[in-house]
Amino acid sequence: MSTPALRKPLLASVIFIMALGTAACPATPDDDLIDAGEDVVEDISHDDTSDGDASHDTGEELDAEPDAELDAERDAEPHTDADVIEEPEPVDPCEDPVPADAIEAVDLSTGLFIGQPSGFDGASAPSVLVDSFEEYAQHFGIDPDDTLDEDDALEWSVSLFFENGGEEAWIYPTEADVPTQMELAGVDLPPGLLVIPGLSTIADEADRSDAFDLLGGLLERDEHRHVFFVGELPQSWSIAEIGDTEPKVPLDFYGNQVAIYHPWLQITADDQSIAVGPAGAVAGIFARTDRSRGEWKAPAGLDAELEGVESLDQDVSASEQEIYVEGFVNALRVLDEEPVIWGARTRENPAGEGQYISVRRLTSLIETSVLQGTHFAAWEPYEEEDLWDTLADKVESFLDGLFLQGALQGTTASEAYFVRVDETTTSVADINRGVAVVELGFAPLRPAEFHILRIEIPVATCL
Repeated sequence: MSTPALRKPLLASVIFIMALGTAACPATPDDDLIDAGEDVVEDISHDDTSDGDASHDTGEELDAEPDAELDAERDAEPHTDADVIEEPEPVDPCEDPVPADAIEAVDLSTGLFIGQPSGFDGASAPSVLVDSFEEYAQHFGIDPDDTLDEDDALEWSVSLFFENGGEEAWIYPTEADVPTQMELAGVDLPPGLLVIPGLSTIADEADRSDAFDLLGGLLERDEHRHVFFVGELPQSWSIAEIGDTEPKVPLDFYGNQVAIYHPWLQITADDQSIAVGPAGAVAGIFARTDRSRGEWKAPAGLDAELEGVESLDQDVSASEQEIYVEGFVNALRVLDEEPVIWGARTRENPAGEGQYISVRRLTSLIETSVLQGTHFAAWEPYEEEDLWDTLADKVESFLDGLFLQGALQGTTASEAYFVRVDETTTSVADINRGVAVVELGFAPLRPAEFHILRIEIPVATCL
């Protein structure tokens, strides 16, 4: 059963107008390589332990590093430990006024894990936020020094998430490895990285189809448009299933909020090698890449080495990787004797600008940050020009910060982004219903076109 694309063209208060190409933007030096393979192109040769091939094309290029000082400053920022707490209620700007400060970047790297904890009795339990696997284990009564079993899918996912760079994770306990419709209906997810390890263990195709239909419904909810699902295939699947002209679930599950990775990981525990799904570790590398390089960087390449992993359950050659690309699956490969992520594309089909994970997540970063950082307008009287100037200044300042960090193309700010908030974006009807419409365009590192967002900001709604 084929699941429709997950992205709706109209999203509540935000309208995406993609791939317009309405503003000049300098082409990247490697534009002719964009469609050559998967997601990361590097002008460098390495030994490939999978097949001895010297050329590795992962698709989207790893763009130039941001300024070293900016990277060092970002990495030096303190990260406070999070207590295990119940999920907070959404912020109501009318009850909790937001000051008109600079727009801050929203964290998109929080892990969102849904599944059954080991030994969980199935009783109803609230979601909890943890900042380490030890804290997770303590909360659910697991001895962190005990060796995990191969069947402890959720525990392995959470453990590898933190080992590979994750810092915070919400845990949504369910009565079984695969969540039910009722359980998913009660879940309210913040922006972040969703992992449901039980999905890859479903043997029956009809059951798997039903489960992914439920996942599609979860991701289609407007409030979840910035939740990104990191998925995995069943362990036994190989190039035969990936290259099948009639793909089975989840290879018929598409959308730019979804990325799927294969093969599984080989972990050594108590001197025994066991196979573990890759999604948790991959989500951890997303988080690690966000902190060290930015959401606009592909979470793939030689820097995306999988920690705590001995090897991979299957080898993927360069020729086989081309089949992975055609099947919208991101390959994990062994290069220079190290397992790495070697692909960073979503499952957008047909492929457009949302095919690149880095572009999709940069769009989420800008939209969520602008929406959250302009809540102050709900307390402002609607004095058109003054309010419009204030909103434009704050959004421009935020985008300029991204430009200076290397998130956008262009040699000058005017080539990298623009912001408009005036009578051309906001009609009299908009003013009468209490909104200011911010139109912004930005040039992501790939592809060489502007993306344009129109974001409606509630004004004076709390007065």
